[in-house]
Amino acid sequence: MLEDIKFDLQTLDVRALTPIQWSALKNQLIEQARQNRNAELRKAMAHVFAGPERLLEAFSRGFIRRKQAFLMSRRRKAAFTALSALDDRALRDIGLRRREIFSAVYRPDSGRRR
Repeated sequence: MLEDIKFDLQTLDVRALTPIQWSALKNQLIEQARQNRNAELRKAMAHVFAGPERLLEAFSRGFIRRKQAFLMSRRRKAAFTALSALDDRALRDIGLRRREIFSAVYRPDSGRRR
């Protein structure tokens, strides 16, 4: 019943309100304030929880990059060990000299044609 009363706050003369109208106005203003507060809290929480989410994404990207770098270093070390174990003749067959093993493994884009 009281919720059905609508007030125009621009033209309202609060001195002319009956106690029932005053109570309805007060309840309407309180409800509007609650709605505004809840909307602002939702926006603030969205910003608060967006930060840790972005931090977690950055952490996972960093973790993936470190994992890839670790795996690449293991592959390079294994390739270096395998090539170092070959004799000079086998290295010549694949087009390498012993002094070129390091640059062939650790600098694959050094411009050397194979």
